[in-house]
Amino acid sequence: MEDPRRRAGTIELGALLVASVMAVVAVGVLRGGRGPGDRSVVNIVGDPLSATATADGLTLTISVERPEVVAGDRVRVDIALHNGRATPARWSSDGCGIPFTGGIDIATPTQSDWDGGLGSLASTLDAADPTPQTDLDDVRFGGRRELKCESTPVAHQVAPGGDLRERAVVDLRSDDDEMSNETAELSATFAPGLTVTLPIRVVDAPARRPSRARALAAFTADHRLSDFLDSTRQASGWRVDMAWWQGGWELWVEPTNPSHSFRMRYDPSTEKIVDVRTIAFGEVPGNDRDFEPTPGSEPDVLIP
Repeated sequence: MEDPRRRAGTIELGALLVASVMAVVAVGVLRGGRGPGDRSVVNIVGDPLSATATADGLTLTISVERPEVVAGDRVRVDIALHNGRATPARWSSDGCGIPFTGGIDIATPTQSDWDGGLGSLASTLDAADPTPQTDLDDVRFGGRRELKCESTPVAHQVAPGGDLRERAVVDLRSDDDEMSNETAELSATFAPGLTVTLPIRVVDAPARRPSRARALAAFTADHRLSDFLDSTRQASGWRVDMAWWQGGWELWVEPTNPSHSFRMRYDPSTEKIVDVRTIAFGEVPGNDRDFEPTPGSEPDVLIP
């Protein structure tokens, strides 16, 4: 099934030109264009940091809170489209009404099929290929949340002089690969072709790589993982991933056709597992910094 977080509709824009903005300097304003109908501006001074692209009377802007983030952090992104044309800008979506797509070119861990054997956990995780880009998600989907969206297309329009806004997040979950401090490209697109790109500096967390092996050893030695596997043996298999997230390592395990996810969290500063819980599948952990319950959602079950 297609992930609704990655879906956004099409728009009827006529001969919409592609405008893309890239910046590699620390201060100043860059201006450029490909012709009279295409103008791009990158403003890399101020708070928040922002980039703007304009084409065919439409202006797309992304803004972030700061120009530098740490691996494992959440980046909050404000996206705005202004229709400067004399006619409406039409677009369509599924039931979730997400107008923009995008991401940052930083790899993120993926789930892998796992046979549930503790001895094969390390090799399963090591064999997983990360995705080359971390997706930009509507804020409703932050923290691994899944929402069910009606698949029937819904028509929308932005009136002349009107604005379309979205708050989005990029969760920079990381594996144990080496990461040099680098400038990554954060992009947002109003389909089919108006794109704006903003450079973001991503720096490594010093505790990330040195603590990974200790975290994995702690996870496999903890009886709560074995207990969960034993209680879900009726499943035909499991999906598993491990990621550095918000200052610690997290192990997520989901049985085939899950009703609940199992999550363990390891704190490298104490070298201990500090949180084990089951979470209703597709929901955000209750201790996520941005947690907001959805109507009818189940509370997490903490496992002491």
